[in-house]
Amino acid sequence: RIQGGTGKCAFCERMLGADEVAAYESDMEHFRPKKGVTPWPPSAPIGQSSYPADLPVSTGKGKGYRHLPFHELNYIVACKTCNTRCKANYFPIAGRHALRAKSPVELLAKEKPYLIYPLGGLDEDPETLITFVGCKAVPAKSASEVHDWNRGRISIAFFLLNDPSSIPIMHFRGR
Repeated sequence: RIQGGTGKCAFCERMLGADEVAAYESDMEHFRPKKGVTPWPPSAPIGQSSYPADLPVSTGKGKGYRHLPFHELNYIVACKTCNTRCKANYFPIAGRHALRAKSPVELLAKEKPYLIYPLGGLDEDPETLITFVGCKAVPAKSASEVHDWNRGRISIAFFLLNDPSSIPIMHFRGR
């Protein structure tokens, strides 16, 4: 219900199946990882493109958000690609990980996450942070708005929005 019953992945907004097939193409995901937080970005890119060298780095912690595994605002539905390939146990933030927190809402301002919280109106509308020039995702904010600009850049890199491994190839036939 919190995700709005859209039938979409909370991250890439790909339509998921509407019946039992959906269970094979989607996961109930923890937005903030429960088992541990892995440093981001990974040393080897997840997709085919390397990450921009000037992306902010976020440290990892051996433990996860142990008080949030069952909090309703820490659950989202995500496609297998976003959950398994991209999200995994990464959770890049500008602040410090507050692993003992008991509410995801209090963490939005405290941790300054780079990933956009995809549920309800608790965070910025993704369209204010990411826009498109043609088919290419770009940050919607200027570099002078450092944190929001980096949120756009990191979300684009994190979820492989411009990566050739994630972009469907269109074939056009001429006459």
